[in-house]
Amino acid sequence: MKKLMLVILVILAGVSLAFCPAPKLVLSHICTTGEMVFIANNIPEPITDYGQVDFGAQQPDGAPFLGVAAFDRQTGNAIHYQWVSGYPPLTSLTILTGTLTIDGLLMELHNPGEYDAIACAPTAIGLRAFTATNRWQQFWNWLR
Repeated sequence: MKKLMLVILVILAGVSLAFCPAPKLVLSHICTTGEMVFIANNIPEPITDYGQVDFGAQQPDGAPFLGVAAFDRQTGNAIHYQWVSGYPPLTSLTILTGTLTIDGLLMELHNPGEYDAIACAPTAIGLRAFTATNRWQQFWNWLR
């Protein structure tokens, strides 16, 4: 009887592991306001080191650049990271690579590629990126 119960427990453990989705880093969206949001999904808790998303991208004119998206917030098992360019309006970007390490777990970007920017309302982080000299111009551009 003990052996049968052990076999059942092992089977159930294997079944439950098969239905646990793997952690995944995805690019959620790019905003015309100059913000880009990455989301790490299916992250086991507890988390002690949220890390940062390091990414490589290419601007529409072909110029490459490297960026770092900082931790923004956690909602359940999803962790949000945000990058603000400070140079809106953004029209499109080609995201070439992206990596994130959370508590020693290394993830690579699941969906690199070319993205058109979408109209988004600026967030608190995006508003902090406005400079004193162009704050009103950026605000009016956002309203259009």
